[in-house]
Amino acid sequence: MLSKIPSDQDTKKAFNSGNHTINYITKDGRVFLCVADKSHKTTSCFAFLNEIQKNWNPDTGKFKSYLKKTMLKYSNSNEGDKIAEINTELEEVKGIMKDNIDKVVQRGDKLDVLDQTTVQLEQDASGFRQRATQLKNAVWWGSLRMKIIIGVAVLVIIGIIIMAICLSPTTPCSPK
Repeated sequence: MLSKIPSDQDTKKAFNSGNHTINYITKDGRVFLCVADKSHKTTSCFAFLNEIQKNWNPDTGKFKSYLKKTMLKYSNSNEGDKIAEINTELEEVKGIMKDNIDKVVQRGDKLDVLDQTTVQLEQDASGFRQRATQLKNAVWWGSLRMKIIIGVAVLVIIGIIIMAICLSPTTPCSPK
């Protein structure tokens, strides 16, 4: 049966087999297994397994006595159930807190990206402002140049017309 339990991934499972429930937790390549009567609550079994897993010690002499004490503690169904409920609630709260911390970290990452994007936009806007000012000045100077050229052309044309009138033999420009 142990060969059918995958130890390469962390899992938590329970199933029935006759008059017993088989509960196991795999963590870090180790399998922690508990066989209990069907009357024993699954939460109590998993609380027992969690405690055993957390206090695992390969020194068999010390761990054997610890295992015996822990089994007696969880065999008393009232005490074991209360401990199991508390441990289950504690595990749920720890899971929620881990999720919340992950969300805060993700928000922090998003804020960092947003901050970098804001800095980049500010730099781009500053560059755009400079190019727009340069373009406005270039257009203004081009317009002024064109006005000066048109003004000079008009003056030259007026001068040519006046000279043509004054130089013609029929209309003298000088007073008599």
